[in-house]
Amino acid sequence: MFVEGLVLGTASAVIQGIRQMLALKMFLVQTSWPERLGVDRPVLVRPHSRRLWKHKTKHITQVRKTAQTLRDLNLPCFQLSVHILSVLLGPTMKYLTLVSLMLGTAFADYASEAESAIKLLQNKWYSTETGLWADTWWQSGNIVETIARFGILDADFKQTAIDIVSNTYAKSPNQKGYKNWHNDYYDDMGWWAMGWIASYDLTGDGKYLDTAKDLFEDMVGGASIPCGDGIWWNKPKEYISSISNELYLAVGASLANRVPSGEKAHYQDLAQVEWNWIWESGVINSDRLINDGIDKASCKNNGDTTWTYNQGVVLAGLSELAKAKSDGGLIQHATELAAASMTKLSDAGILTEPVGHPLDEQGAMFKGAYIRGLSSLNRNEKEQSRTDFLKKNADSLLQKAKNADGVFTDRWQGGSSGASATSHASGIDLLVAAM
Repeated sequence: MFVEGLVLGTASAVIQGIRQMLALKMFLVQTSWPERLGVDRPVLVRPHSRRLWKHKTKHITQVRKTAQTLRDLNLPCFQLSVHILSVLLGPTMKYLTLVSLMLGTAFADYASEAESAIKLLQNKWYSTETGLWADTWWQSGNIVETIARFGILDADFKQTAIDIVSNTYAKSPNQKGYKNWHNDYYDDMGWWAMGWIASYDLTGDGKYLDTAKDLFEDMVGGASIPCGDGIWWNKPKEYISSISNELYLAVGASLANRVPSGEKAHYQDLAQVEWNWIWESGVINSDRLINDGIDKASCKNNGDTTWTYNQGVVLAGLSELAKAKSDGGLIQHATELAAASMTKLSDAGILTEPVGHPLDEQGAMFKGAYIRGLSSLNRNEKEQSRTDFLKKNADSLLQKAKNADGVFTDRWQGGSSGASATSHASGIDLLVAAM
C-alpha cells in the first residue's frame, strides 16, 4: 500500500480546517521537517492551488513512524472531516492513508483498509473452484453480501466485486450436496438470499433477484409452527429460531423494495406478518434484546443466548419494511432495538459476543451480520450515535484486533487469539459500515 498524503492541522480549530491547512503548508515549506522525519520530500498542496504534490512512501509503517515522530515533536494536528478531504483531494482520496494524532486517536481510511482485507480474504480462503470461503456454507452467503456492499460503495472496487460474486454464483449452487443453494435450513437459504439481493443491487442483473425470490418461496414453506405465524429453523421442524424468522423478514422486505410493483404486495404482506410475529411472540425480552428462539412446546422465549446477529438482522428487516411501507413507526422500533444492543452487548463501547472467546467459525460471523443490519438502518435513517459506534469499533478493530498475519480476530477490543475466515470477514463488514 502506498501513501500519497499526510494532512496536518491544529487540534483546536477543526472547523477552520482548510485555512489552517494552508497555513501549515507554508510552515512545512519554510522548515526542515522532512529531514527531521526521515522523509525525502513532504506531501504539499501548493499555496496557490489545490494540486497535490505526490510523495509515495514505501509502506504504511512509514506513516506510523512519521505519526509517532510528530507526537514526539509536539506538532499540533487534527482529524479533518471527510468532506474537507474530498474537496481538497478529489479522486486521490481513496488512496490516502491519513493519520491523526488528535487525542492520540488514529484516523483510518476505512475503504483502503477494507480493500486490503478483502485481498487477504481472497488469497487466504477463497476457492475459485467452489466459490466458497474456507469451505463454509451459510457464512459464504454472508461474505457475498459483504463483497457486494463494498462494491456498491467503492466505484474502483465495483468490477472486482462483480467478478467475485459472479464466480461464486456460477460455482457454489450445488456444493455440499445442495441444489441451487436450497437445503433443509431456512436460515441458510436466507443468508444466501440476502447475498444475492446485494449482488442484484451491485449489478442490476435480474438473475440474482430471481434466485433470491426462489429461495424466499422455499422459506415460505416453513410457516407452519404451532406458535403463530413464524417459521421453523429447519424442514424437520426441530426448532423455532429467531434468526430464521429475522431473515424471513429481511428477505421478504428487501424483495418488496426491488420487485415490480405488481409483485410488491406479496412480499410486503409476508414481511409485515413476520414482524408482527416477532413483536408479539415474546422473543424480544425485557432488555429489548432478542433471545435465540422460542420453545416449541410452551411457545415462550427460551431465554437462550442473545447473540449479536439476532439483534442485527432484525434491523435490516425493519429498515427495508419501513422503506416499502413509508412507515416511520417501524424505524422507531428499530432505533429502540439498536440502542439496546449497542449498550447491552458492548464492552466499553465495543460490540462483544456475550460468550467466552475465542469463538468458533460460526460465532465469529455473527458480529458481521449485526453490523450489516445496523449499517442498513443507519443508511436509511442517519443517527450520530450509530455512526460514532461504527467508527469507534472500526478504529478499535484496526488498532487492537489484527494479528501478525493481518487477520482480524474475533474480539475487536483485542485479547483473543481467535482468527479465521469468518472473524476476518466480520471485520471487513465493520470497515465497510464505517465508510
